[in-house]
Amino acid sequence: MAAGGGRPCKGKSANRVVPLPDPAYVDEMHRLLANTREQFEDDPVTGERRALPMWNVSDRTVRNWLVRATDAAERDRVKLSISISPHTFRHSFAMHLLRGNNN
Repeated sequence: MAAGGGRPCKGKSANRVVPLPDPAYVDEMHRLLANTREQFEDDPVTGERRALPMWNVSDRTVRNWLVRATDAAERDRVKLSISISPHTFRHSFAMHLLRGNNN
């Protein structure tokens, strides 16, 4: 998990391996990435060339989506036993992979 400023915590790698067990999803991602032109910019401080984000979705954007979804669920009288966050989905995905022997 990032400790702030986008840096990984001490002892954690910045690179992550995410298993993608759905072949159709993998094919779609390959197609999307093949048709997306990488865009770069020069860092004004260091002068290094860096890739721009491919999608304009921030942590705040995802949290706003989750708030809207949980509000809609509450209006439909759905009771959630835990609070929902992006980490909830990350943990849930990891547990499903482990239970499916995809480690």
